Amino acid sequence: MYLHHMEIFLFIAEKGRASYADIEQEFNISNAAASRSLNSMSEFARHRRQTTGLIEIMRDPAEGRRYLARPTAKGHQIYKLITSLG
Repeated sequence: MYLHHMEIFLFIAEKGRASYADIEQEFNISNAAASRSLNSMSEFARHRRQTTGLIEIMRDPAEGRRYLARPTAKGHQIYKLITSLG
C-alpha cells in the first residue's frame, strides 16, 4: 500500500466516513486522484487485480449524486491495530 493511501485511509477511519470532496480538500488532490486512491482501497476495485478491502464506497443517503467512503470491518480492525501501536 502506498503511503498516501494509508494517509487517506487513516483520515477516513478517524472521521468514520468521508466524501470524495472531503478527501480532495484535505489532501489537495483532484477528484480523479481521490477516486483512484479510494478504488484501490475498496473491496471491488474496477481497474485493479488486487485490492486491500479496507474501505467501502457507497452513495450518500442525503445526496444521491455524492459518494462516501467508510471503513469495512477489516478496515476497522486494521485501524485499531495501528492506533494501538502508538
